[in-house]
Amino acid sequence: MAYIKQRAIVLRKKTLRRGSRWYTLLCKNDGKVDVMARSAASSKSKLAGHLEPGTMSDVMLAPGKAIIHLAGVKTINSYKHINLDLDSVIYKISALAATNDLIFDEHGSEEVFDLLDSFLTDLDNIKLRSYQKQRLLDLYIINLLSIAGFEPNLSLGHKAKRFSFHLASLIGKELLESSAVDVDKNLIKLFEFMLSKKVNWNEKRDWLIKVKQIEPAFDNLHTLISKYYNYQVNRELIDIRQIYGN
Repeated sequence: MAYIKQRAIVLRKKTLRRGSRWYTLLCKNDGKVDVMARSAASSKSKLAGHLEPGTMSDVMLAPGKAIIHLAGVKTINSYKHINLDLDSVIYKISALAATNDLIFDEHGSEEVFDLLDSFLTDLDNIKLRSYQKQRLLDLYIINLLSIAGFEPNLSLGHKAKRFSFHLASLIGKELLESSAVDVDKNLIKLFEFMLSKKVNWNEKRDWLIKVKQIEPAFDNLHTLISKYYNYQVNRELIDIRQIYGN
């Protein structure tokens, strides 16, 4: 049997019968992959400690006819400081859930992997207040949406007055749409900055955490990103159910 070595971040786990576990991995080379680890739920298992959600590990995969089995694993980075702070754990879980919701195949796998690693590394290494963690999560999710093919169209720029979830686009105020929400020029500037390909993650992060806490534009941005994310996830889930009949 040929083994495949991958570097992966664990997105979620699910315990099956007889102590086995089903793991969803975000692999750097192959994107999202579901694997089974026999007896991983057992107290004697040597694998389980390397496979907690939010852990980066090198894994050995053994592809079968219908199921990929986990043959070996070694922890590379557990981002251990995150687990010492409940607030940080919540933001980590939110990022893992968003990744699992939005990524379906190997498209942009390395870019997504590096983005998630950057988010978890900052959450692990930098002392942040809760509102700064929220800004980092918003930055992560809007860039994740972009990689997944849901980047909003900002072509109308500062002339726009509303944002359409249905069109994923800025629209003029004269266009009435029940799902559209009002935006202002400060919100559009924040959107453009967070999605800019000319500014790297570290530069965006440094600026976001330096801006004072009392800034209405950030609250509006968080609301808009949350609604847009939920709209795209719900729409994608409906499409999948139609395809598989579930």
